[in-house]
Amino acid sequence: MPNLFHYDFTLDQGGVAKSESSNSQELENKLARESCEALARLAGLREGWPANDAVQASLSALLTPYIVRLLPDSPLDYVLKLLNSNTRNPVFVWDNGTRQQMLGFVEEHRGATAAESEEMGAEFRFQAYEKELIIGDVFVRLYNEQPSFAFEVPKAFCVELLDFLGKEAQYLHSLISMETDGTETEGGKKRLSDVAAAIQALTSHLKRTPAWSSSASATSTSSSPTCAWRPSLSFNSPHLRYTTFVFSSNSSTLRSFSETFCRFIIA
Repeated sequence: MPNLFHYDFTLDQGGVAKSESSNSQELENKLARESCEALARLAGLREGWPANDAVQASLSALLTPYIVRLLPDSPLDYVLKLLNSNTRNPVFVWDNGTRQQMLGFVEEHRGATAAESEEMGAEFRFQAYEKELIIGDVFVRLYNEQPSFAFEVPKAFCVELLDFLGKEAQYLHSLISMETDGTETEGGKKRLSDVAAAIQALTSHLKRTPAWSSSASATSTSSSPTCAWRPSLSFNSPHLRYTTFVFSSNSSTLRSFSETFCRFIIA
């Protein structure tokens, strides 16, 4: 794993003739590529190599799910450049802090005299991600800051958001009584904030994804999913004004979402 971070993507941009025997960095880059390829094969992300769920889980925790998704088809140099750069977008947050924390964890366990990690590192968590709402491997807060961000598979993120909100439906109903009797906890505020962020993300996502447009047509014969919203209940809180909507759709995937939905405006 540490070999990946000895890669220097600027080497090929120098325009100077190089050779492995005369350029130590060229050797480091070659070793980084070979290490990256070895990890991909161990995880079963190469044709002819059996899938290894344990290694994939370890790599997802240590290198992020986004990097694992890139490994099967992306050039090794591209993956290594990302790992050795600072990036901050809705699907990949990576900088000196995340690299140092991950390498520290790897070094600690690599030097251990006995196996300390029964999960091969899959239990590792980045401190920088602790306060982030992550749905479908997407940093929701960053997506709300960058709503024009393009996803490779837009439908997948939409379904993940709907699933999250569906699971929160009962809690949303309980908010009314909580506000009425004055009961409000820090955990409740955080949960409400997460729901609001997810709704904002879904609203932006639906607007930018024609196939998931909310402008339903009763006479439409298209196989594309359509949505319809009708107000069911309105409620105000000091932090959030929202309206609960009953949700219906001609898509079985969308119908799996609970029949309660929220649309909001931050006060």
